Amino acid sequence: PGTIGCLTKLNVLEVHDNKLIEVPDEIILLKKLSTLALQKNQITKLPDLWFNWLPDKNNNNDNSLFYSSSDSRNSSSSDIYSLYNNNSNSSNSNNNSSSNGSNVKFAKPFPHLRDLYLDDNLLTKLPVNFCRIFNGLQYLSLSSNNLTSLPDEIWKLQFLYTLEVGCNELEYLPDSITKLKKLTKLCCNNNKLRFLPNLSNLVNLNTLYISYNPFEWCVNQGNSVIRRKLRLP
Repeated sequence: PGTIGCLTKLNVLEVHDNKLIEVPDEIILLKKLSTLALQKNQITKLPDLWFNWLPDKNNNNDNSLFYSSSDSRNSSSSDIYSLYNNNSNSSNSNNNSSSNGSNVKFAKPFPHLRDLYLDDNLLTKLPVNFCRIFNGLQYLSLSSNNLTSLPDEIWKLQFLYTLEVGCNELEYLPDSITKLKKLTKLCCNNNKLRFLPNLSNLVNLNTLYISYNPFEWCVNQGNSVIRRKLRLP
């Protein structure tokens, strides 16, 4: 509903097992949200409004609370931008706009979000800035979508304990996934993976699901390399 943005004290929002095709822009106004459950819907993409942000040029830290939007605002999103700006903790003292209003500094979206459930939808790719905006996540489920790749910036999810990406169309995992030092559970079963990156740096990993992938392993034989299929149950 269009009034969802008024529920500013929400910590948990569950709208799973519906037939949602789109996600309301207004959810960005729920700054206290710690859990967002959108699984088992028909979502094909997440709102552009959530990700049209650039880091403050004066602060290179991704955890900075202030981001600037260079999005040219259209009529459908201007009210949400205005509400977000007015509700910001620093709206009176720290938000500055250029003369044409194209660059406005806002508080970082979803500052308290820890658990995000997006499994069983129709996503084919993740938005640019996904890992920057959701860099506080501890649990991320993207299983049972149509994803063909994960963003190289996945290393920005430094607080992530669980990553579930099973039942997609992934052909590889980015090498940067090995920088997720806190990761304890990785599920990437039922994909199209032929190789895995070197996971030895994931010292806290205690659960790994990689079944039902067409893995290959290599054997050196003289001057040639023989590739063989490795089937895991």
